[in-house]
Amino acid sequence: MHDIHEIRQIDSFAGPQDRNGKAKKRPFLVRTGVVLFLLLSSATTARASTIFFDSEFNLSNWSFQSYTTGVGGTFTTTHESAGGFAGAYIRFDTTVFNSAIPREQLVASLYNAGTWNPSVQGGIAHVDFQISDLGIPASGGIGHGFGALLSQGGNIYDAGFATSDMNWTTRLFPGFNFQSFSKYSGSGPSHPDFSSSGGIIKFGFYVYSGNAAVNLGDQVLATGFDNWQMTIIAVPEPGGLALTSLAGLLVIGSGVLRRRIARRNTAIIWTGF
Repeated sequence: MHDIHEIRQIDSFAGPQDRNGKAKKRPFLVRTGVVLFLLLSSATTARASTIFFDSEFNLSNWSFQSYTTGVGGTFTTTHESAGGFAGAYIRFDTTVFNSAIPREQLVASLYNAGTWNPSVQGGIAHVDFQISDLGIPASGGIGHGFGALLSQGGNIYDAGFATSDMNWTTRLFPGFNFQSFSKYSGSGPSHPDFSSSGGIIKFGFYVYSGNAAVNLGDQVLATGFDNWQMTIIAVPEPGGLALTSLAGLLVIGSGVLRRRIARRNTAIIWTGF
């Protein structure tokens, strides 16, 4: 009968060794796979988000449209050079006229540079919305309601709702997907199309005032807004995912190769019979 006295592992966790016990260089497959995986992963992550931001609110950079029910109303926008959350801000003053039926007004504010073309830039996974607000006392109360807004194909969609405070407050609305936005105006679908085949999208925010009570006089409100931001999280490109997956498979395959090399380099020393 043979006795196995010792099983000596020539290979180590650090990699294969030569006959003198010195570590060999990692196989080309290992090094290439790791480098590709890291580069492609970082490239996919870097491309995954685009930020639209405005803290100056020059009125020429925005487009405004009012939508009302009841007997209508008016609105004005003013660029204030100081007094914002940090410097300049935009002020909204609205009046919803007295009505014998419930009345409301929504002012759609669209950032002219906040345009996303899904056919070129890819589909959207979700968006994160952020804005700072200040409620300003007026005869109808303090501040407005507000939230995220976008336009697509001539339709207006809104998402989220908050009301203004008397102190500057920053609001964050994370993770809005296409179902988070509901159609406010237009004849199109109930929700926007965030896929790569969807139409061009323009982002912004809305300012809302309304009252279910009737015959109570005009409703006058005022609010300041600053630091508008919309972060677009794009759907990763299939090609980028495929390349990243290939690099990952190279890393996994190299691990299998190393284990096979380790088994091949294991020496069984026979010492007796």
